Formats: sequence, C-alpha cells, structure tokens
Amino acid sequence: MASSDGSASSGSGAIEIADRIWWLPAEPGNELQSHSYLIEAGNGSVWIDPGSALTIERTLSRVRQLIDLDSIRWIVCHHGAADLASGLPAVRRALPSAELHVVAASQTAHLLDHYATGIPVHRIDDHGWSLPLDGDRRLKFVFAPYVQIPGSLCSYEEASGVLFSCDLFAAPADVTHPAATDDFYFATMRTFQERHLPSTQILDAVLGRITRTFEPIRLIAPRRGRLIPERLVATVFEQLSRLECGQLLTLPELEAARMQDELRQLDLHDSLTGLYNRNAIRLLAGMDEQFGVLTIEVDQLAKVRDRFGQGASDHVLQSVAATIVTSVRRRDATVRNGEEELLVLLDSADEKLTGAVAERIRLRITRLDFAAFPDVPPVTVSIGAAIHHRGQPVDEAIGDAGGWLREAKRDGRNRVNASWIEH
Repeated sequence: MASSDGSASSGSGAIEIADRIWWLPAEPGNELQSHSYLIEAGNGSVWIDPGSALTIERTLSRVRQLIDLDSIRWIVCHHGAADLASGLPAVRRALPSAELHVVAASQTAHLLDHYATGIPVHRIDDHGWSLPLDGDRRLKFVFAPYVQIPGSLCSYEEASGVLFSCDLFAAPADVTHPAATDDFYFATMRTFQERHLPSTQILDAVLGRITRTFEPIRLIAPRRGRLIPERLVATVFEQLSRLECGQLLTLPELEAARMQDELRQLDLHDSLTGLYNRNAIRLLAGMDEQFGVLTIEVDQLAKVRDRFGQGASDHVLQSVAATIVTSVRRRDATVRNGEEELLVLLDSADEKLTGAVAERIRLRITRLDFAAFPDVPPVTVSIGAAIHHRGQPVDEAIGDAGGWLREAKRDGRNRVNASWIEH
C-alpha cells in the first residue's frame, strides 16, 4: 500500500521512507508518543528511539508486524529522556537475546542505568561514532549536546542519506501529512525549537557538525512533526540557523545575559565595524578543521579618505563590512584584520564554495551606494582566497590568502585571486 507521499506503508501504520527504513509515526491524539524508526539489516536490524514506558507495548506490537523481533540487535537512543528511553525494560522483556545492545553516548549511558534495562550499552563515542550494519550499510553519529539533553546524538544512514535528527528539526506532533510540503512548515517548527533549544551558540555548533559530517542529506527524520524531504533541507538549515533560542528565559534575564556577553566581547570586536578584531584570531588559531580563507581589501580607500574625509572613509568601510556579513553564513567569521583589510573564515568550505562566496562579495560591493555621502563613487575590493587544511597552522593559511590578495592588487584590483582560479 502507498502513503500520500508515495512511500510504501504497512498494516502497522508504518511507512517505508527509504529502502528498508521504516517510520513508525506517533499516533494521532497521543501527545506522549514520539516517532520511532526501524532499519532492516538482516540479523543486525536497528530500532531507533523506542519510546516511553506509557506507549511501548503498542509500539512493540507495530514492530512485530514489520519484522521478527529476534532480528533486532541494536536499539539507538539519541538521548536518555523518559519519552525516548523509559520503554527499554519492556523491550528487554520482549527481546531477551544476549546480542541486544543500546547505542548511546557515554553521557547518556549513566542516565540509562536508572531504567534498570539489563541491556548493555554500546558507547558510540568509544567506537569512532560509527555503527556498521549487515551488508554495506552504516550508521554514523554526531554528538549534539544540549539538544535538548546533554548526551544527545543525531545519526545518519549513509546508503539512504536519511538524517535521524531527534529533537533537532522537531515540531509539535502532526501526522496528518507525513512530509513537509513547503517552507511554511518552518513556522510550525519555530516555536518548538525556540523553546526547547537552550542557546543560539549551541544550535550553530551542532548544525556545523552535521553539515561537516553528513552529506548528502536526502531526508530529515525528527522525533516529532513531519519528515523533511531533500528539496527543503537547505531551506530549513538556513532558517534554523537564524533562530533566537532559549525562549523560556524571561526578557529581563535575556537582556542581562546579552549585556554580560557584550562586556566579555569588547576586546574581541572592532568598534567601527562591529566585526571581530585581530584578538579574535588568537581564539580561532586552535581550529583544526578545513575552512575557506578570504582576505579582502577595499581598493583605494585612502583616496576616499583624502578626498571626502575620514567620515566618508569610515562609512564606506562600515558598508563593505555589513555587505560581507550578509553575504556569508551565520557560522562564518568576519574579522577586521587591518586598517583597510578584512578577513573571512568560511566554515568547512572547499575551493568551489570559497571562490563562489568571494565572487558574490566582490559583485555586491560594486553595487553599493553611500546615501550619507552621495558624492563618493562606487568602490571595489580585491580578494585573495585560500583553503585551511587540517593540520595546517591557521596563520599559514591566512598568509596564503594574503599573498593572493597582493597578486589581485598587482593584476589591477577588483578581482578574486587564488591558486585554483585562472584569469
């Protein structure tokens, strides 16, 4: 039988969302139940987030209609909260096999002890964040602490590209339509996420881990709400990255926290542009990930200052800085690295993305006008681009980009130069 979105469905109410991957949606009207998922993998099948002690018997009955319970070897618990894991003792009674293991992070393992499940825990952080399955299938994991629980995980089935996102991308229970159909669904997701995620910084960090580790994402399968198809994945990532989280705090509490944060960051930000300053580079120097590096210089800014004054020069630099910030992602870092030089660090970017972002910045700046100083003509920028690779000193990658910036200026300015760009 087929579901409304074309996926195969069964008499248990389960829907096959990818090859041998089943979605057991929460039943309508049951606010205590979360979605559960099942991956068929021979005698090493995987049950993801079995659920609460209050609903587990019904979920077990649905699983029995899909597969032989004895074929289940792994129970993935993305975190240890009661609504996902308190049903484990009932699972143990139904599956007495000695081969059964719970897959969880070490931080969750201690919480699971309190359920007295009798099921040994396979601590995924001790196994390279990877779980090989029968055949050529594999589940990969990332640690997603504080989303919503300190020991939270997200997982990804490589063959299908399905991201099991647990609380991330979750929304209030709604199974009237299996999959989100347009980006308006994000409005439903927003309230849930803003109130359940503790901070924007944590959200940004976890989204960065997911995008660096899992590719391609063809479907997002959260524990509540609707499935998110591939065509909406980029949109919901972008929209989620702009959320203001921690909404259970009162406004006075948030304002006090914001003021404290501003005081802490005074030494890391440039007062004119609001960008990071050189001091922030010291904090970034310990990063050992791949990222793109752009060094950007406003062409002939000194001539603007000489002809129109310091105020005009400052206004141009502020406008250029603001244009750069709106041209990159929230998790990218933009730094004022000198009087006329700006630096951009593009998280996880390769040569193609780094070059594309550089060209987008260059073009947008050529279109700037300066309403406060209407006599100032359009300005341009020269950009040098490089890639920081794992194991490479950050200063070395910044130096490489700086060398290509000098080449761009020698080649006539208003251009992007890099080792992989031919002119």
